Amino acid sequence: MKPLLPDTAGGLPRESIEAQSDSAMGLGGSQTRATYRSGDQSIELSISDMGDMGDMGDMGDMGDMGDMGDMGDMGDMGGMGGMGGM
Repeated sequence: MKPLLPDTAGGLPRESIEAQSDSAMGLGGSQTRATYRSGDQSIELSISDMGDMGDMGDMGDMGDMGDMGDMGDMGDMGGMGGMGGM
């Protein structure tokens, strides 16, 4: 992703650039950060690639299963008296 950050930003030359990649629980991602500086003026730009983290949004949809407030007779374990007579 380094090529995505320009050599200058706001008229300031790039002073440094760093990149890192992470993989946690099989989900990859990376971030690149550049600092631009001239005298007492500075800008910091960063770009993040969430990699497979975009798929995590799909998992959030699984939580939207409608109104679970009316569970009918499930509260008594299908007619088993809550604890199944235990």
